[in-house]
Amino acid sequence: MDRPSNPFALRTTENIDSDELFLKLFSTEPMRKLQKQNDESKLWHFVTFIQSPPGFGKTSLLRIFHPTVLKKIVSHNKDMRDVFEALNKLGVKDKNKIKRCGVYLLTRSDYALIEDEEMYSKAEQTSLFLALLNVRFVIATIKSLMKLTGAGPDDLYKIAYTPQDANILDAELDFPRTKCSCKDLLDWASEKEKAIYKAINSFEREGNNVFSCSSLFVLPLMNAQWFSYTGNTLCEEFIFQLDDAHKLTKGQRSTLEKVCVETRLNVTFWIAERLDNLVSSELLETDKQERDYQVIELDKYKDNKSTEFEKMVKLIANRRSTYAMADIDLMMLLANSDEGEWEQKYRAGAQKYLQKLASNPEIRSYENLIKAVESITDVKERAYNARALLMFANRKSEVIETMRLFPYEPDEINSLLAETLKATEEILPAELGLPKYYGEKSLINVANVNVEQFLDFSSALFSRITAKKITSPTDYSLTAKEQDEVIRDKAAEYFARIEKMPYGDEMKVFLLRMMDFCKKQTFTDSYSYRTVSGFAVNDDFGTRRQKKNVPWHKDPDNAQLIELLRTCVAYNLLTLRPDELQGKKGQLWSVFYLNRALCVYAGIPLNYGGWRKLKVDQIKSWL
Repeated sequence: MDRPSNPFALRTTENIDSDELFLKLFSTEPMRKLQKQNDESKLWHFVTFIQSPPGFGKTSLLRIFHPTVLKKIVSHNKDMRDVFEALNKLGVKDKNKIKRCGVYLLTRSDYALIEDEEMYSKAEQTSLFLALLNVRFVIATIKSLMKLTGAGPDDLYKIAYTPQDANILDAELDFPRTKCSCKDLLDWASEKEKAIYKAINSFEREGNNVFSCSSLFVLPLMNAQWFSYTGNTLCEEFIFQLDDAHKLTKGQRSTLEKVCVETRLNVTFWIAERLDNLVSSELLETDKQERDYQVIELDKYKDNKSTEFEKMVKLIANRRSTYAMADIDLMMLLANSDEGEWEQKYRAGAQKYLQKLASNPEIRSYENLIKAVESITDVKERAYNARALLMFANRKSEVIETMRLFPYEPDEINSLLAETLKATEEILPAELGLPKYYGEKSLINVANVNVEQFLDFSSALFSRITAKKITSPTDYSLTAKEQDEVIRDKAAEYFARIEKMPYGDEMKVFLLRMMDFCKKQTFTDSYSYRTVSGFAVNDDFGTRRQKKNVPWHKDPDNAQLIELLRTCVAYNLLTLRPDELQGKKGQLWSVFYLNRALCVYAGIPLNYGGWRKLKVDQIKSWL
């Protein structure tokens, strides 16, 4: 197998054809979310929606349960110990036997053809949609059985289907109700699929009622233990998987959810979807009601500095670097400190900060401290201390205190500036135009807990290292300045892609105004709010709930704002934290943070956690 020149350029599961390569690059960290559900006895025999914006690994998580992947893991367990053990804990396999196997169905855009209001009533559209979904799950099940057995199309008659439950009597669409072979099931499914397509593409309505279908009846009937090959069952249970469910229309997605809840399917059914099709209330509701189905949110970690994500992407980087054609370890070749010559910028910065301090009303209190800073010979240290002193003095001015009678003494400087010196490290590089996006930590932070975004930035850095290695084969690590350039360029590309998204022009205007707000709140002399990268809103702060008695995100007057925010969250431009606590006891805020790639584009530090409360009308002024 040829090794790629840039393994980080392999972005998605769909582009990795080889199961072997997929397993070499796969990280088991996302499986922890499944393990949590399993520990709570909520994973198997449940309907589960797996949700996230693009790039969080939904398809990769489903693929690990595909039959060819499971067979390779079972036969090469020593080489894939981490995946092997994770599957053992989930009860997917027992020793060298597969117990649970995926039945994968990818949602196609042709479902939208069914929603033709001129041809079909709402009831007929629902019936055709469910009929097509049932038929395709039968075909998907047969494909999984072929991969489990190694049987070809001519061997399907060898795979027996023996229904053993009264549920078979509930079958619709003339589904076979007695013992038959997979060849018979395939013939049935193929015939129905062709007939459904003919109905969809025809102007003739006669006979369409034969597709009367009201449920996902085939899922419980595709019982893994009812299938046998040469007299032996192949696995104990199927994991039915519907990927890219966001490609369904909103009406079809609603039908799918309703059918799953009302039927109370006693099967394991995983529905993977982006957030595109979710209505605003599902995304923005703070006090969410108990659902009748499970939801796994792959983009939600315990906090924004998730050690789970850090551990996962470090493992991904290690595995991809190992698999590269060139001898390049990405993380080892990223300088974590700035050794550049910035003496002139540090000297000018120190002078600028001390000149600002001269306008402070309490300047006499700081005269000795200013002299102490000016006496520091190292220009970098002088600049940092000057900025820390400016921050300290402005924070003091913001607090109402009695006037100091005597100036601070020079020997007090270390204790007085201990806290502000730490904060200065966050902001000074940005203020002086120095590199600030470099090192392993910055790469992980700019990924915004999104694997695809991590790979995107890593790929750009890896390409820069590869090019540098040609001209400098003995020292090709990237300096802080080189990394900063690559990450800024990639962030600019990220922002440029917005215009191709729904409401692209409107989102760019809104986000640029939000960035401007965040910069003004961040780059202050006191740096009181630290890095501000988000805003917060709730129903008790500057809204008209008392007049209308509706939450802010359901107010018709806010419809344009809500739709824009929903789209920004769905496309991973904003990160929503719907339940941040601050202020009054139990008061919840919906906080919207900029994606960290946009923080880079705006020149904002990558620290998370800073946000300001805003009234809805203030936010609407950015539209």
